[in-house]
Amino acid sequence: MFTQQWHAMRRVVMFVALLGVIALPVRSEVTSGGPHVGQWKTWVLTASTAIQVPAPPAETSEQTKTELAELRQLQKERSPSANTAIQYYHAVPATQRWHDLALTLARAEKQSPNRQAYLAAMLHTALHDAVVATWSAKYQFNRKSPSQMAPDVMPLVPIGGTVAPPEPSYPSEHTALAGTAVGILTSFFPKEEANLKAMAAEVGQTRLFMGANYRSDIDAGLALGQAVAQQALARAATDGADTKWTGAVPTGPGSWVGKDPLEPLMGTWKPWLMTQGDQFRPAPPPAVGSAAFQEELAFVKRVSSSPTPSHRAIATNFAVKGLDFVWEPTYALIRQERLSVPREVRLLAPCAAVQLDAYIAAHDAKYFYWRLRPSMADPSIVPFIPLPNHPAYVSNAAIIASAVAELVGAMFPQEAARWQYLGEEAGLSRLYGGIHYPSDERVGSQMGKRLGALAVQRDQLNRQ
Repeated sequence: MFTQQWHAMRRVVMFVALLGVIALPVRSEVTSGGPHVGQWKTWVLTASTAIQVPAPPAETSEQTKTELAELRQLQKERSPSANTAIQYYHAVPATQRWHDLALTLARAEKQSPNRQAYLAAMLHTALHDAVVATWSAKYQFNRKSPSQMAPDVMPLVPIGGTVAPPEPSYPSEHTALAGTAVGILTSFFPKEEANLKAMAAEVGQTRLFMGANYRSDIDAGLALGQAVAQQALARAATDGADTKWTGAVPTGPGSWVGKDPLEPLMGTWKPWLMTQGDQFRPAPPPAVGSAAFQEELAFVKRVSSSPTPSHRAIATNFAVKGLDFVWEPTYALIRQERLSVPREVRLLAPCAAVQLDAYIAAHDAKYFYWRLRPSMADPSIVPFIPLPNHPAYVSNAAIIASAVAELVGAMFPQEAARWQYLGEEAGLSRLYGGIHYPSDERVGSQMGKRLGALAVQRDQLNRQ
């Protein structure tokens, strides 16, 4: 059923692109900054050179001549159908089709936001490493692009911008991304294997039609990506995410009330940035029955029972968007800044990693304290957004939003104020909706800032 829906969605997108190519312009491929990209710190690989890439065909070899002849022929055969596929994959940031597909598949299976964050972290850290490994190989072999070797092979878009020469073409970073994504997503969604492989093949074919890569660039990138995916899956096999909970929900005054709590062991999962899930475990929240607790409870009741129009809009907007409240502005920033592929993955990998670590840290606190929700303490409080099936302290939204805001603000100082506001608004949305206490939001935000600082610190290693 979902496969049919996916193909229908793709047909609509491609039909729209065919009707109006201007609406989906192919993005010029800007220079990344050169060979130092291959020296960046990796996430799932032990080093950028951990996967050996075979040498490309020699410039004067018969294979190179044959591949150039293929590109010349394909250049003559560019059709509306080929142009549509090119637009589909290359009018957006390089990773976006894979990101969107991953979350679409996860949501079709009704996976929780926690599991969506887990998948996104695995995907984006692996995509990052695929690009870094690709750049390491590019400058190891320094293969000239097809248009440098044969001026009559004209790339469909400017490669490398107008002020810098093209990056070496071998291997293709776009098929490295495709190979990585297909390897990971096939493991999670095995029924989609044929569709995913067809998508990767189509990505490679578009690079040939564009005149951007040789076929051997395409094949080497795909193989490299597949190898990176296997390393990512090997890490996942030991991260604790598959461990089954066998505990019991505690009872007594002040304890959360419910059945089958969501991800009670998430605080024990292997994090990406923290050393362990309890690294930032906070002090306990106000005790039930204390003056501080009663004051917080009264605040939630007052705000959620008579929300202003803006409070209601903020609460419902963040509740509906789920994790897209982070991903949508992040991808908008990538388009706004016209980030190259390496700069794109350099932002997205820590963004995804810090979100998962935020969930891990939050769930460590949630299931250490088992704090009841406001509506459990006072049944007259009726939340108007969905009540998640886990304890209150601390707020997932607050810790995630503040962590990402800290990271993005450091990487893009001109955006810091806007992202700080986004982080604050995300945390407050849960208060307005009646599902969290002020201390859930305040402490979660503080923890998020500390997590964001870890992500910033890690990124700064690549700036040296």
